[in-house]
Amino acid sequence: AEYINKAQDLLDHEKQLDQSFLNKDTCLKVLNLMEKVLISNNIEFVTTQGMRKFIEDEDYDNMRLLMKLSHRQIDRNKVLNQLSQCILDDGLSIKEDQYMKKKAQVAVKWVQDVIYLREKYNRVLKEVDDSNVNNTKTVNETFAQFLNQQGNKPAEYLTQYIDSSLRGKQKVDAALENSLGYCISLFRLIKDKDVFEKF
Repeated sequence: AEYINKAQDLLDHEKQLDQSFLNKDTCLKVLNLMEKVLISNNIEFVTTQGMRKFIEDEDYDNMRLLMKLSHRQIDRNKVLNQLSQCILDDGLSIKEDQYMKKKAQVAVKWVQDVIYLREKYNRVLKEVDDSNVNNTKTVNETFAQFLNQQGNKPAEYLTQYIDSSLRGKQKVDAALENSLGYCISLFRLIKDKDVFEKF
C-alpha cells in the first residue's frame, strides 16, 4: 500500500512540475516514462505482495488506486491475473465439513461458503470499479474455472441446497430470494448443465 501511494504522489508531483515548465508533448513523454518505471516495472511485485492483503482487509481505497495506476492494459492484466489467483485460492480452500452427519448438510454448507465467496468478490468489484467489463469478466471466468474443476460436486450440491432451502417454505423471503439468485448465477457458470438431470 505504501508503494502505490508513494508512486501516485510522485506522479502527481511530476505532473505539476512538468505542466509548469514543459510543453504538453514532452510532459506526456515524461509521465509515460515515469509510469513505466514506477508502475509497469513493479506491478507484479506490488500485486503479489498487496492484492491478498487489500482483499482481506477490505482496503478498497488502495485497490481503487492500484486499478487506477494500472490503466495500461498489460499492467491491468497482471492485476487481474493476481485477482483471479486470489479467487481460485479462496475457492479451493473451501472444504467439505466431514463432521456433518447428512450429505445434504455438507452440500448446504459448501454452497453457502461459495455464495459468501461470490458476494465477497462482487463487493470487491462494486467498490473498485464494477463498470469495467474486463474486471467483471475476469471474476466470472475465474468462478467458472473454479466450479468446473470440481467435477459433479457443484451441480449436486446446488441441487441439494435449493431443495433444502425450498423444502417446507410457504413463501420466499428476501434472503432466500437473494441466495437463490446466487445459485442461478453459479448454475450459469457450470459448463456441463446436463449433469443436473442426475440429481
